[in-house]
Amino acid sequence: MIVRHLALSLLLWVPALLAAPPAGADPGEAPAPYHRLNGHLESGDYEALTRGLDDGTIAALAQAPYWAGGLARMLFLGWEDILYRAGEPEPMAALADRVQALAEACAARGPSAGPEPPRAHASALAAAAVLRRAAGQEPGPEPFEAASAILADLAERAGSARPVLLAEAAFALAAARPAGHRERWVYVERAAALLAGGAPDGALPAELSDSEMRLCVLRAEAFVDAGKKSEARKVLEAGLERLAPRVARAATRGDEATRWHNRLVAVGLRGKVGLKATLLLAEPVVLGGRVSLELPRTGEWEARLGIPDSLGAFQRIRAGENQVLVSVRSWGAGRNYSSDLVDSASSDNPAQMAALLESVYRPMLARVLRQRQGLKERLSRSITRTVGFDLEGFVDGEGMRRVRGWVFRSEARKGTIAVVVEHWGPQREIDPEVEAVLASIREVR
Repeated sequence: MIVRHLALSLLLWVPALLAAPPAGADPGEAPAPYHRLNGHLESGDYEALTRGLDDGTIAALAQAPYWAGGLARMLFLGWEDILYRAGEPEPMAALADRVQALAEACAARGPSAGPEPPRAHASALAAAAVLRRAAGQEPGPEPFEAASAILADLAERAGSARPVLLAEAAFALAAARPAGHRERWVYVERAAALLAGGAPDGALPAELSDSEMRLCVLRAEAFVDAGKKSEARKVLEAGLERLAPRVARAATRGDEATRWHNRLVAVGLRGKVGLKATLLLAEPVVLGGRVSLELPRTGEWEARLGIPDSLGAFQRIRAGENQVLVSVRSWGAGRNYSSDLVDSASSDNPAQMAALLESVYRPMLARVLRQRQGLKERLSRSITRTVGFDLEGFVDGEGMRRVRGWVFRSEARKGTIAVVVEHWGPQREIDPEVEAVLASIREVR
């Protein structure tokens, strides 16, 4: 089981927005309500989080605006993860109401209380709006523009905290339209201009910062949504060019630079913008002397143990996005296996073993959204004949989950080999990194 800790993932995803220095005086010790609410957030208990934001707690948090703002920023950045872990959009509406009340309580303190109350007000305003979007109640761009304006105004008087506040203002503005909206690019471009204003004389440094890289991805995605593929390609090419010095210095296995390189390339592949750059892959890994594959050179893929009949398994842990597990399994010739739903499956029969695997995963889904069986698809460049399945649904306590499997006959040692890809959380239709791993798989002879 993979348990994703939202607070940790967000700290890794956009660290400047959560580990930001206070814009005013020392914020002091976090109040007890903050610790309780943060615990509910980390554990994924969103009903308890909503109940915990009662009027008394909101009043206490408004007196500790630095911590109120930190909680709001976690909600703002992590709403998609929250939605998929909760499994349903309805609880988001109730949570949005309480976060909106927190925004109003922070605003009521007024500017005389220093910069942190308006900062918390803006963060909670954006968080409430994005939670309403998750509940299917599109708030429009107004609350995001209002939050961005408050933060940008604070940045003008913030001194050393100016870049942090401008980054927060930029990301609030970039969320003004949802993903897929054709006008999204207008707001993302305004956000990019705002972020550029944080550099001396408006000149960007030679290499991309983490905030700029994230915004580069958002800009390209927004242009793709609007059908502006040439603009998306230019943004990606410019980002890759400025990222290149860091990539050249990266270790063989990869670091933050290679991770961002692959994310930029992945946007281009998903949007089919004609980008010439390719994903960075590591040297082939041979599993049990039978199967080899190539993993992205990003340092995000880690070996995972304890999977039955496994030749090897690798898990991608990426902050702010769904987690992925790719496992390769094998069964020797002339054996029979069973499950609670399948009486007998021969290890020499790919169709029977695919049905057996599917029967193991299906009961894990509390609600099945999609179920496809007996699929005959190409797995990789060298493995073209397989029998497979594709399952998607909700797992209690974990949210959305998708499992895909391919089973093929071993040409070298007889018996069968299976490749299974498990996705937790938000699932794009195409995940270029995962597809690159699958395309690289071959049997070692």
